[in-house]
Amino acid sequence: MSEQAVIELLRTIAPYAFVLVLGFVFRGTIRERILPNVSSIEGFGFKIGLVAKKLDEAVEEHGGGSGASPLVPAPAERLLVLRRAQRLARLLQGARLLWIDPNPRANRYEIELLRSLGIGIDLARSGDEADELLKALSYDVVVSNIKRIGAVDGLTSLATLQNELKQEGRHLPPVVWYVMSPDPVIDTSLALGITNRPDQLLHHVFDAIERTRS
Repeated sequence: MSEQAVIELLRTIAPYAFVLVLGFVFRGTIRERILPNVSSIEGFGFKIGLVAKKLDEAVEEHGGGSGASPLVPAPAERLLVLRRAQRLARLLQGARLLWIDPNPRANRYEIELLRSLGIGIDLARSGDEADELLKALSYDVVVSNIKRIGAVDGLTSLATLQNELKQEGRHLPPVVWYVMSPDPVIDTSLALGITNRPDQLLHHVFDAIERTRS
């Protein structure tokens, strides 16, 4: 091989050799920092399928099996909330939510849906349980029904708690009312939003977590 041919060969392989050397020198950083992030992105890509499944199950559970039902999000609306879930994946990890409902099993798909996004959820079956948890722990968002067993409804219960926390120099986390049928006469001043649609519930929860964790 002539000297000129050797020079041309070295020029050709030099960039690849440089990359190989860098990879060897920084192999620890690549293994510990970069590869885990790639894995988590791929893992969440798989999780989006689970999120979509749980969203569809929640719609079906609440009587939205028919395409004519107002509970069924349009395809564009469904895609929008799934894309937003994917975009906020890192922010949602480790967020804390308190779900207040005397019958949480009725919302099991929504709860499973939120947990699949990495959101930790505590359940309170009464206003008293909710009071104890909100005074003892920190939450990014509260999801609550309005009708309660007994004389005190959800509106009154959380309004009272808000005043108690305010006296202690603390604040009530953003509240989302999740109801069977939104009533236009309900006072929603205490809440971030009110809905009976699972996809809109996700948007309200995302809004709250962006507000409290950003």
